[in-house]
Amino acid sequence: MNIEEIKDSGLLELYVLDTATYQEIKIVKDAIKKFPDLVSEIKTIERTLLKYAQIYAVTPSTGLKDSILKSLNKDTSTASTGSNIETEKSKSSGILSWLLLASCLGLIGAYFLSSRNNSALNKQYNQKVIACDSIANAQAKKIAILENIQNKDIKIIELAPTEKYPETQLYLHNNTKTKKNFLQIKNLPTLASDQSFQLWALKGKDAPKPLDVFEADRDNIFEVQFVDIPDAYAITIEPKGGQDSPTLENLIGVISIAG
Repeated sequence: MNIEEIKDSGLLELYVLDTATYQEIKIVKDAIKKFPDLVSEIKTIERTLLKYAQIYAVTPSTGLKDSILKSLNKDTSTASTGSNIETEKSKSSGILSWLLLASCLGLIGAYFLSSRNNSALNKQYNQKVIACDSIANAQAKKIAILENIQNKDIKIIELAPTEKYPETQLYLHNNTKTKKNFLQIKNLPTLASDQSFQLWALKGKDAPKPLDVFEADRDNIFEVQFVDIPDAYAITIEPKGGQDSPTLENLIGVISIAG
């Protein structure tokens, strides 16, 4: 993509709102290296969205803060110690995403009012609609994941890293009743451009079962495949796209399920 295509794609807005996927973040970072002028474009987007966030902000009802804090305390009190792993940065980022989503909607309204009789501005308006739809969809997915990992039947299991990758920090949110698994990434080894992470299910004497292939960044939570009654899950580094059998020398760690 050239610089104008990057500006028109909506990726910069997703990047600013912290709702871009790993691949979208990589596209933006690569584009910034190629087109340094995008830095000023990103700063302009940040200022614009924050301005509209302030204009369209809604004053919360009395007691809302206490209600939210009470709800959070209730959720964390029923989970294991491993559940208290969200950083202040993650919380702030989530709140800012909601605030900026509101500003994005305001921005669309402003474009609509000013562009009804101008084809160039109409094009910009349509691009902003697409970007905001992407942001809304990303927020909806995040909400669904958060609702799932706060379920009372969730068991949080920390990955035991191998000696080769001691800094790895990752948690599995495992729910045998809903048959859902979610990985929460806090720290993973750096991948080469031709590599991916791969999840495996280990069960008895069976060969490791290949599951999800991913390239997740840190502070990321996403759903992965569920397997009935495995002994453990494992994560390895594999050639990009994954493969049918694990590269054991690149074993990052094991998540023990049995017992």
